[in-house]
Order: sequence, then structure tokens, then C-alpha cells
Amino acid sequence: MTRPPHRFRIAFTLIELLVVIAIIAILIGLLLPAVQKVRESAARMSCQNNLKQIGLGLHGYHDANLVFPPGFTALAAPGGDVSPGWGWSFHILPYFEQDNLYRLQPNLTLPVTTSAVLGQKIKIYLCPSDIQTENFPVYGPGGVPLTGISAAPCSYAAFVGGDETEVATGDSNGQFHGCFYRNSKTRITDITDGTSHTALVAERACGITQGTWAGALPGARMRLGQKNPVFPINPNMDYDTDLFGLMHSNWINATNEQSDDGGTDDPSSFHTAGANHLYGDGSVRFLRNVSGRKGSPAPADRLAYWATGTRADGDFTQAIE
Repeated sequence: MTRPPHRFRIAFTLIELLVVIAIIAILIGLLLPAVQKVRESAARMSCQNNLKQIGLGLHGYHDANLVFPPGFTALAAPGGDVSPGWGWSFHILPYFEQDNLYRLQPNLTLPVTTSAVLGQKIKIYLCPSDIQTENFPVYGPGGVPLTGISAAPCSYAAFVGGDETEVATGDSNGQFHGCFYRNSKTRITDITDGTSHTALVAERACGITQGTWAGALPGARMRLGQKNPVFPINPNMDYDTDLFGLMHSNWINATNEQSDDGGTDDPSSFHTAGANHLYGDGSVRFLRNVSGRKGSPAPADRLAYWATGTRADGDFTQAIE
């Protein structure tokens, strides 16, 4: 009696299947960093384009008014209330096709905090790498929320000066060494250090510092973003309202070893190891994190970085450029 032929089933063995899965996993592991690198490169380029548009807005304002816009406008004497508080980034809206939003606030003597404009998100003011993309609640002194008030995030802030210039009060003589501060009226001719060596605006991630583009917020306190290095230690830390749109050039992406406030009033970003900066000549450059530690003598790159935020101190920026 003839036996029927054997039938062989074509299929993967368990070992073969595991090998295929392992190979796929390795390929994905090799591919993901490349994809992430491409995405970051695209985000960084988009951020640079945002700053170029901001630069065009600042120079358009200067062409029309013969000065750069104020850091923010305040009617009270220095050291008093910051009201109404409209910031540099509000004043340049008409110069990059946001004049309709600008016209929504016809009375600039009214405070920023009570305006519906405060909650309007603007794409140019948001870096694609920033993790804070939604409006955030606004708080007053003591961590008390201001009922019904939220602010649109902003990934950029303007310079009041270098390490010698505190954001709200200036230097030890009350002077500001940068181009933007309370009621400032800086001309290009005032930038005697050279426009190609003086930074006007840089990234300051809203996920690190909860800034907003509308300006200083009367009655409010600026708070930390959730990715600020100090946030896990003191999430309720807050600062003067001037910091909503202004900062100084001290650190870039500061660590807790470099700063007690996590670089809240300094440039920061979620790009790798640096942040984009807009200079007075309209150029945009990516500057690497500076070295050094708090309490130690400042190395050359940090001293040079302080100089990028000043307009007429005669100091040198080459070590970081």
C-alpha cells in the first residue's frame, strides 16, 4: 500500500519570528534618532524664521517712529505700578500683518490684564519646540489666581541688559544697559557696541518661564514653567511682572548649578544645548549654552554673553560668537 506524500507547512518558527522582531526593533532604534534630529532641525529653522519676522517688525516700528518700541509702557513713576503694561511685542503687531489684532485694543491706557487681547495666541511668538502651547492662568501675589484671566504663551523675550542689569530695577544706579526696558526709546544710533554684536530678542521658553507677548501684567506675578529646573523644588516661586516679556543675558538654559532661579530671567529653549538670538542688524544666530558655575569667576564665554545684551558698554562678544 502506497503512503500519501508528506505535506510541509510553510511558516516561521518561533526562533525565526523572534529574530525578525529583533531586527525590526534595531532598525527602529537606529531610525528614531535620525527622525528626531530632522524634526528638531525643522523646529529650529522655524524658530529662526519667527525671530526674523520679529526683527522685521522691530525695524519696521523703528522706521516709522525713529526708535524701537518700549520694553513696556507704564504711566506711574518707576518702582510703581506697571500699568498699562503694553509690551514691545504688542507694539510691533502692525509691522508683521497683525494689525487687526492690534486694533482690537484701541485704548492703550487700559491695562493689559483686563484686555481680551491677552488670550490671543500668535504663531510667530511660539517656538515649535516649546512645550507650553496653551494659555496659562495668571496669578497675583501670594499665588492667588486672578479670576477668569489667562494669558497666551510666548517663547521669546527682549533684553534689558547683561548680568549687571536686573530686569525690573536695572543696575546699581537704576540704569538699563540693553535696548528694552520700562518706557524705553532706544534708537539704532544708541547701539554703539554695534548692531551685529548686540542682541535684541532671544528665545525664552514658556515651558521654563511663563512669559506672554502682550506685555507686563498689572497686579500679576510671573511664575515658573513646569520644566524649569527649580520647579520641583519651589513650584510657587514668582517674580516681578516685568519678566513677562523681558530678561537679561546671564545664562542660556541655566542649570541649578548655575542659577538659583533656574534661569527664569535668562534665555532658554528646548533645542539642544543652546537658543536662537535676534541681533540688532536683523541676523539670527544660535548661541550655545555658556559655561561656568554660580559663585565662581565667569569664564570668557559667559563674560562675552553678558556683553551681547548691552548696547553701549564697549565690551566684547567675540568669545561666544
